[in-house]
Amino acid sequence: MHKLLLIIALCFFVRPLLGMAESYSEISPALVLYTGDVMRSSEIGSLSYTYHMTRTCWIGVDMLVGRTRLDSDSGARVRNGKKYIGMDGAFYLNIPAFLGQTEPGPDQGFAADLYTSIGLGSLWLDRETEPYGFVGGGMIIHFPTQWIALRFDLKGILFKLKNQKGSDMNSDMALSIGPSLKF
Repeated sequence: MHKLLLIIALCFFVRPLLGMAESYSEISPALVLYTGDVMRSSEIGSLSYTYHMTRTCWIGVDMLVGRTRLDSDSGARVRNGKKYIGMDGAFYLNIPAFLGQTEPGPDQGFAADLYTSIGLGSLWLDRETEPYGFVGGGMIIHFPTQWIALRFDLKGILFKLKNQKGSDMNSDMALSIGPSLKF
């Protein structure tokens, strides 16, 4: 994770030297609707930083924060109401840009970027720490105002959690929505 943060910092300071005028950063706070194999559906918070190196390729760091809500007979070694924190590094691919679509001009109003994402991270559930991976995608709706957008993100999160009554492998879903502040 430290290496990913270092790479993002270097890209931020090196981009003017390399003539990467189209690159920008984005911070996205979001409300996440989370549902899982062991955990009940719940609402948690998210904060994402995304660095758009080009219109096609982006990298980012995401954080999920909330409390566990478990079924009473789940068999998982996690207690109800305890911390749920996830941190990951992500790679994003803007599908329309990848396929060659040009960027709309500022006079065309609303525009949207559809993207797919993949990443790895670490998950803290109560006293358990587990690595996880995710595959997802989403959409960023750009407004005529250049500094703000609306971001939707859907992730399939895969991780292992000891469970006496079922499979140790968990497949959770997280749907987030929130504003994106671009700078």
